Amino acid sequence: MRTLTTFFTAIAFAIAATAGCAASDEAQAPSVAGVDTLKWADATQTSDLPDMSGFKLDSGKKTDWHTDEDELATSSGEFGAPCAQNSECLSGFCIPNEDGKICTKTCITDCEEGYNCEQTTWTGGDPLYLCFSRYARLCNPCTQHADCNGVESIINKCLDSGPEGKFCGIACVSGATCPVFYQCTEVMVDGVAVNQCVPAKGALCKCNNRAKELGLATVCYNPASPSTCKGARTCTADGLSACVIPAKPEKCNGLDDNCNGETDEGLCDDGNPCTTDSCNTDGSCKHKQLEGTPCDDGNACTTVDKCAAGKCVGGALKLCDDDNACTDDKCDPAGGCLFTSNKDLCDDGNQCTTADKCSEKKCVGGPPPNCNDNNPCTSDSCDTEKGCMHKADTKKDGVTCTDDGNACTVDKCQNGQCKHVAIPGC
Repeated sequence: MRTLTTFFTAIAFAIAATAGCAASDEAQAPSVAGVDTLKWADATQTSDLPDMSGFKLDSGKKTDWHTDEDELATSSGEFGAPCAQNSECLSGFCIPNEDGKICTKTCITDCEEGYNCEQTTWTGGDPLYLCFSRYARLCNPCTQHADCNGVESIINKCLDSGPEGKFCGIACVSGATCPVFYQCTEVMVDGVAVNQCVPAKGALCKCNNRAKELGLATVCYNPASPSTCKGARTCTADGLSACVIPAKPEKCNGLDDNCNGETDEGLCDDGNPCTTDSCNTDGSCKHKQLEGTPCDDGNACTTVDKCAAGKCVGGALKLCDDDNACTDDKCDPAGGCLFTSNKDLCDDGNQCTTADKCSEKKCVGGPPPNCNDNNPCTSDSCDTEKGCMHKADTKKDGVTCTDDGNACTVDKCQNGQCKHVAIPGC
């Protein structure tokens, strides 16, 4: 509740501003130069924000705010009517609200439903009280609770949305109706449960016209390095900017200065795979020796290389054997296993070739073997697995075969053999 002193000050101001006019809770604007340079008491955020430039903007769908302006304004210049500057309003005060600018009026304690009587100042003048939309600060970017309230109030809270920043909630009674796309929800703020109008599930905070007019901003950060990688999101004419963090060079200090999620990357690399390299807070480097850690000693002919006393030591020599008789096998430290073609004698596995010899890393078979057994009673052939084959040929039975030199025998083939049958009475 406003103090009595403040209350009577507001009354005195209203009376002075309306001197010579009919009694009303609307005061005429002071007739002084610069009346259109009205300054709102909460227009300047006092918390420190990073120095930002070059924002990448995201386009947002215009919020469907719930107001009663059309019902309030019956003609141009009256309370609730759209305006662009103070001179267009009967009261002399054109203020930014959630959907643009409207004509407002001075007040003492109360305003129409949906509006609050709040203190503000104008250039060169004393504090005065004007009717502001209750939801003008809803979802505005903020850094502290004061950014979400008038001069005399702290009921609206600056709610933390994590890396994306902080945004204003509006105090509400449990079960009360909030604007479209918002709901009255119990949230924990500074260890205390409070009810605030917040975006409904799936909705996001966007910049309303008041936030754009005032250029309101909030602090955001990279969740990988929240303490060092802070940026700002600002309401511009195009909407709420993305979180842009000022580019900084990486330093040897144990921090993620360039905000890429890594710390001191590449600054202390000694090129040794058997040390872990890092930065001390004073900017110097430290190299811790590794033991038993797998490594590569640079020799392609060793296996199971491991770190020992900060050095990479090669293990057993690599066995280079391609199981090919037509290659000479060896290992080159730079290139690894080498298999060079030779021209050695070999065996192509075919029993029907002879004098096999290597050529272009392959065993090439020579001429076929002589499978003639000089037996006219058999058929001679060659099998690739068994070699020369001699099979009895019954078609040759009765054919004259090898003469045994005995005139008293008849020499003829029978079942693959040369039979010598005695001539009777010889």
